[in-house]
This record gives sequence, structure tokens and C-alpha cells, in this order.
Amino acid sequence: MNRRQIFERKIFSLFCDSRSDAQKLVRLLYERFEVESHAYEDNEIWGLVEKYFIHTVIPHKIEVRKAGMELLQENWFVKLLSLADNTNDKDPIEQFKYNLWIHDLSKFSQQEAYGYAMHDFKNPKPTYSLFQKAWHHHKLYNTHHPEYWLSVERNGTTTPIPMPSMYIAEMIADWIGASKSYGMNFKEWLPKNLPQFMWHPYTANLTAEYLSMMGFKVRKEEQKLFLE
Repeated sequence: MNRRQIFERKIFSLFCDSRSDAQKLVRLLYERFEVESHAYEDNEIWGLVEKYFIHTVIPHKIEVRKAGMELLQENWFVKLLSLADNTNDKDPIEQFKYNLWIHDLSKFSQQEAYGYAMHDFKNPKPTYSLFQKAWHHHKLYNTHHPEYWLSVERNGTTTPIPMPSMYIAEMIADWIGASKSYGMNFKEWLPKNLPQFMWHPYTANLTAEYLSMMGFKVRKEEQKLFLE
């Protein structure tokens, strides 16, 4: 099998509902990103990358889509999802489902896959620079990350800009999926991670509203959010 066939039959087939669905995702991947790498000519390296796709990225995509689809069952979630800050002409529910389908697609790009697959979180120093490049690329290409909505000036000054509700919704589904990937309950994951982010006031208020509707008590302090 060539690389496209491997993506379709061995990797995306684990996530997609049909073969045609997997084929569409492969086409989209190759249209949006650089996928092939000379490094993959080394069977050992490709083996590590393929293992990373199958055992890390795909399970995360499955959990994120599951979390998103469960949230869609809530009327309050659909109302927040449908706010006027969504500039896309598509139906917000269908747009959200599509976003769940393409979630983290950039992780299959050669700019991210190699760095993530080679990185050992238990011994990060040897591959830290590779990981940093992959993580930087990921933040630049994924609107569900709060870091995507930070404007950085030449002098390094960072200013948050408003994050539309559609992407806040995907962010929360991503958080739920991430907590499961780390073997944690979302209620355990959230208080440890939420204070790490810096928000625009609009995004902070809207994120707090999402979380409040999920049963969390959220406190806002300047550009930070905390759980009470």
C-alpha cells in the first residue's frame, strides 16, 4: 500500500463511518498540509509515526467527537453554538459536526507528526525542540486552541483577541477528550488546566457561560478563569 492507502485503510478507517468518508478525509489532509516526509523512508521512523496516529491521535479524535455529539444533545449548547459571532454561512450544528470530523487534522502533517511521535514526555529534553516546532505549528492551524487567538507583537507583547463561540464549543469537546486521553476525569483535569490560559474578556465570559451550564462554578480574575 502507498501512504494514501495506509491513511485510508489503516488509520482513518478507525475513525470514519465509511470508506468514502475516509477517502474524503485523506483528500482533505493532502490538500491542506504537507504529509510526505523523507524521514518516513526509514521503516522504523514510519512505524513510530503510524503507531502514534493509531494509538494516540485517532483515539483522541474519537473521544472529542463523542464529547461534542453528547453536548449537541443539550439545548443550551446549541443556543450558544448559534451565536451571531459565527461568520460561517453553514448551519451551526452541521458546521460543528464538520469541525469534529476534521479535528486535529494537522497532527497528520509531516510538520507535526514526526515531532509528536518522536517525543518522549517522560524524557523530554532530547526531542524538546522537535516537539516545540510541532506544537507551534499545531497552535497556528487549529482554531479550537485559545493560543490561536493570541496576537503577538514584534516586541513579544501578547494580546488575546475574541474567540468565536463555535470554536469555544470545539475547545471544550477537545478538553473532555484530552482529559480522557490522560486517564483523568474532566472534573479533575479542568481546575488544573483552566487557570493556565489567558483570555480576551469576550472569550472569558463565553467560556465561563459554557462551563457554568455544564455545572461548574467559574470565577474570572482579569484575563484568567478559575473554578471555585
